Amino acid sequence: MRSYTAVLLSLAASALAYQITSPNANSDWTSTGPNSVSWEKVSTDASNFTLLLTNTDRSVLADNNQVLVALVDGNAGSLAVPSPSNGFPVGGTFRLNFVKSTQEMSTIYAQSDEFNITQSTASTSGSSIASGASTGTASRTTMTASATSGSSTGTSSGAGGLNPATSDSSTSPTQSSAALPGAGVQTGLIGLIAMVGAFLA
Repeated sequence: MRSYTAVLLSLAASALAYQITSPNANSDWTSTGPNSVSWEKVSTDASNFTLLLTNTDRSVLADNNQVLVALVDGNAGSLAVPSPSNGFPVGGTFRLNFVKSTQEMSTIYAQSDEFNITQSTASTSGSSIASGASTGTASRTTMTASATSGSSTGTSSGAGGLNPATSDSSTSPTQSSAALPGAGVQTGLIGLIAMVGAFLA
């Protein structure tokens, strides 16, 4: 009779405890997250709990129990679980445990169904987008540099084309002005010689 009563009390307690509704076998998590967990709670449940990720396969989760969130408000009903620094482990047969605290992980309020964590493709897509953006930026930079180079070349060519003309125009007046004083001196000497000849005669 006592054994039967104990079983009934245990079933009654489990019926009133936290119930994890997701994740489950039909709702996988991803390695990058964030991933969602949802639950149901009654007034007699503890007001908060610690969220653990567990797996009996130690090759997938070496520590068996990984603390995801140390203090969760039980009244929230759902939570977006951020990714650990190295991401979520990938594999199958994972479960979530709601436990009393990080110091009392053996006191389990609820356990989820088994679910999978799959490799996310978000990081690969992000890398491709970043690569495309970098390529586009590099192309624009090259085009700008080419346009600047062409402009500089055109300016240099134009300036070079003007230099000979400037040189010629500056040289010609100098030569013309130099010829005029020579011609005047020559004419003066001829006139002086004629005067001396007339005097002597």
